[in-house]
Amino acid sequence: QYSAPEVNSTLAECDAVLRRIRLPMPRGIATVMRHTGLRLFQAVGIYREDLDFEAQTLRIRRGKSARERSLLRTVAVTPHLFHDLGDTIRARGPGPLFPDNRALDEDGKSLPLLSYRNQTRYITEAWMAAIDDNEARLEVFRPPNRKKNRPDHAFRAAFIHYLLDKGGVQETVVDWLSGHAPGSTRGRHYSRPSLDKQREAVALLPPVNWGEKGQPHPLAWKKP
Repeated sequence: QYSAPEVNSTLAECDAVLRRIRLPMPRGIATVMRHTGLRLFQAVGIYREDLDFEAQTLRIRRGKSARERSLLRTVAVTPHLFHDLGDTIRARGPGPLFPDNRALDEDGKSLPLLSYRNQTRYITEAWMAAIDDNEARLEVFRPPNRKKNRPDHAFRAAFIHYLLDKGGVQETVVDWLSGHAPGSTRGRHYSRPSLDKQREAVALLPPVNWGEKGQPHPLAWKKP
């Protein structure tokens, strides 16, 4: 068991990192994590058909626990996510949002990234650049009381911390959005927050500060 970090990452720090991720794929993955609080392996497991642009919802296929996997959660997501996904994703056909073009299924279609952890090196590089520019802190992803550095997990931490502390959102709603097990028996077995409550929560999230105007959408890359 790891104790909680002494300091929490902020959305402003995450935005500073996003602006410095130099390749579209890891920048896109980190953008999804910043807007949704998903874990890295969950973000790379998203399929185009999991995103409902009209309802502004996301179906989450992967889970850390058996319980979370069995839920097949559909959560409300901020409109800012769909803005940052851009028209390139809106026009994409069914299949992985982050495809691994070297890994194909039996029908010859791309599978989600298998070696997705390689993406973290670009996220780490961007964290260090933001730290050098005094726009982020090292201890938020490299806390002294934990054995592993989790630069990708800092996006999830910032999402949760913002909704709880800045937004004053109920823990049951944050638990559902982030995939944490509820703290009560009622929450585990009998209830889940309504879509309206979820929408009220994600509406509190500010847009990404992309800096200067004219930057490309984070996911607007071309398939090689």
